[in-house]
Amino acid sequence: MSQTELNKRDSELILANTSYIQAVQTAKQMLIQAENQKNLIIFQANTTTNIIQTEFEQKALAFQSIMMELGLNSTGMIDYLESEILRTSNNTFIGF
Repeated sequence: MSQTELNKRDSELILANTSYIQAVQTAKQMLIQAENQKNLIIFQANTTTNIIQTEFEQKALAFQSIMMELGLNSTGMIDYLESEILRTSNNTFIGF
């Protein structure tokens, strides 16, 4: 092999190695971005879960309070909620 061919081969190896290193760095950056995105999605999901859980707990306490104050059983509570929905509805076409 001539010196020119050896130099060309070395240049191509250096170029290939540089491309490989760049690809590895890009892959690492993409992995970091994906991990960050995953963590953000999990955080948002957990936050939403906590909000929904708190809302349902508060509603349950309010319903228990209404049932106790009015002396209602479950059927009476359903009737109460139905009447509240009908009372507060803007829809004039509700009829049973």
